[in-house]
Amino acid sequence: MSVDKENEKNEYTDKMRAEMTEKEIVEKAYEFYTNKDYKSAFEWYKNAAERGDAIAQNSLGAFYEQGIGVEKNQEEAVKWFKSAAEAGNELAQDNFGRCLREGIGTKQDLEQSAVWFKKSAEQGCYLAQYNLGLSYDRGLGVKQSTAEAMKWFGKAAEQGDELAQYTLGACYERRKGVERNPAEAFKWFQKSAEQGYPPAQYTLGACYEKGFGTEQDVKKSFEWYKKSAEQGYAPAQYETGVCFEAGKGTEKDLAGAFEWYKKAAVRGHIFARHNLGVFYSKGIGVEKNLTEAFEWYKKAAEQGNSISQYNVGNCLKDGIGVEANPAEAFEWYKKSAEQGYSFAQNNLGMCYENGIGTARSFDDALKWYKKSAAQGCMFAMYNLGNYYHHRKNPPEAVKWLTIASKYGSREAVQLLERFYKQRKKEYPERVHRKKKKKK
Repeated sequence: MSVDKENEKNEYTDKMRAEMTEKEIVEKAYEFYTNKDYKSAFEWYKNAAERGDAIAQNSLGAFYEQGIGVEKNQEEAVKWFKSAAEAGNELAQDNFGRCLREGIGTKQDLEQSAVWFKKSAEQGCYLAQYNLGLSYDRGLGVKQSTAEAMKWFGKAAEQGDELAQYTLGACYERRKGVERNPAEAFKWFQKSAEQGYPPAQYTLGACYEKGFGTEQDVKKSFEWYKKSAEQGYAPAQYETGVCFEAGKGTEKDLAGAFEWYKKAAVRGHIFARHNLGVFYSKGIGVEKNLTEAFEWYKKAAEQGNSISQYNVGNCLKDGIGVEANPAEAFEWYKKSAEQGYSFAQNNLGMCYENGIGTARSFDDALKWYKKSAAQGCMFAMYNLGNYYHHRKNPPEAVKWLTIASKYGSREAVQLLERFYKQRKKEYPERVHRKKKKKK
């Protein structure tokens, strides 16, 4: 379009808008918006906003904040939100409060954010009612008050806000300072879940699984987990995998379990990543792939999963799915052991005793064996017995080997048998028989 025609079009548009009321301009702007003509929508909202229409000013602020039909500009967004808020627009008051709370386009001011949330909330804006509840719940710009938080969460929840409904349910489930009420928690989780809120759907699944606030029903539990999972909520994707793996609430399907674990793992779910490593390492629901197993174990290990850290240590020690690296194996065993995982504590003791990936230290070996054995690790009990056996400490050796054998260690039984045979050779038993007295 030529410059002259563009100018002619603009003049016509300006003339047309001059003859329209602000309400009519806003309605036209919204029509452009619903037809996805965002640039035109922006221009029409801007015209009405400059004429003082509060609804248009709030919409213009949203366009600037989100970059709809115009380049993002947070400072401009705040300017228009504030203008509309001061004119009494409840949505703008909530938006202005949110910007003040988060420091979006303006300096953070928690006290003022709470002031504006309250102005909006008292006008009945459910978004502000929830935000005001959050302010009281966390003490953001106001004195912390669980009672006030519950009051405002309740007002928003009654208006149908799914986030407020979920939060209210969570308060009744476990919030400090609130009397636990499973039935009330379940009620609000259900309301939120039925509106499609993924965390609520997941939590409702957990309620049905555990019988919290309702009768236990694993089939319904699976159904709600799956609804949430299909929306991409990672915790629900993991639980859906668990259900398929165990046949809980649905038919057992290991390939299906693998697929849901993978979806959750890709989204960063730590336990799903560990389970994916297990499935790849054993060929469960997928072709066995030790390299993939190591990679997923490592991802979970880096997030702090102690069992995955132990598995990564095993892979690096023995070169399973990755090139062997004893020094790295030692470090992963140590990470896991320090988190209290007994099998890793035992393996760390073995590293110290045998100089695997670190300098030998019998004192450290003994320390970690004992930590592991104290948690009931049979292998550590055997290693302690063996350790004392080689260091000529029969009482301690027998003590730990006997305990290990009671836990089912065949090696401990065999070593005990060898030990007793050796002792008989070194110290033949003397059998003293008393002669019977003649009558």
